Parts: sequence; C-alpha cells; structure tokens
Amino acid sequence: MEQVSAAARRLVEGFLGRTPPAEPHAVAFCHNDLGSEHVLVDVEANTVTGVIDWTDIDWTDAAIADPVHDIALIYRDLGPEIFDLTLAHYEGHCDDADRERAVFYARCSLLEDIAYGVRHRRTSLCGGRSGTPRPDLRVGCHVTGPRGSPGSYSASR
Repeated sequence: MEQVSAAARRLVEGFLGRTPPAEPHAVAFCHNDLGSEHVLVDVEANTVTGVIDWTDIDWTDAAIADPVHDIALIYRDLGPEIFDLTLAHYEGHCDDADRERAVFYARCSLLEDIAYGVRHRRTSLCGGRSGTPRPDLRVGCHVTGPRGSPGSYSASR
C-alpha cells in the first residue's frame, strides 16, 4: 500500500497537534459539498440562480453546521487568492475568526483527501509518487501565537 511521505506525515501530525479555532457563535443550514459544479449562474445577469445537488441518492451532505464551512471549500479547491476575492464580494458576515475557521475546515478537508488516498491507493491525493506533500495543505496558513498562543491557527492574507 502506498504510504504518506515522511514530509507529509510531519505536516499532518503538526496540524493535528495544534489547538483548533474557537467554535462559531451560531450554526446554519449548510450544503457541505458546495463547489462550482453545484452552483447555477445566469452569466448575462452575472447572478447565482440556484444551488443543486443537495442529496446523493440515499444520503445527503447537507447539515446544520458552522456557516463558514461552505466557503471553506472555496479556499480548499481554489486557494487563498480566489477565497479573498470571494470574500470581497460576500454579503454575509465573515470576520477574522470566521476566516480562521474556514482555513481550518479547508485543511481538515484536505486531510480527508489524504486519508481517502491512502485507503484507496490514490497517490495523487496523498503526496503522489514523489512523496511531496500537497502544497495546498500548507498554502495560506501559518501557526501564530495567542489567538495567539503557539499552536493556534491563523490565516494569512
């Protein structure tokens, strides 16, 4: 079985050893698998007209969760630059604490990809044959001090 490289393993262990961000103040109904393939857009009006794929045959990803969970997937899939551009046009609330949780959720989702890759021998999801960790596991995140204290999460801008 293809294993995660030592470098990737160190990144994962470091991530798992840190204190997660504070809980959200509120929860909301979330799609939980929001991606561009699930968003309908009227290109002439430049507006979102709908969100699809709320179920998958006999189960659903939708859940009552932290409202920033769905926008965290933008960070995971498209990176920090597109995430920042999205937030510049986002009409909902998103402060530094929300952003911190979004980055955390994005990284958790990447760990799910790695676990899936190891389990199903999909090397592209766990560092590839070269053993190089996925760069997006590290992009845009750094560890800072006190919400601050060493080991808390902070999202770089």
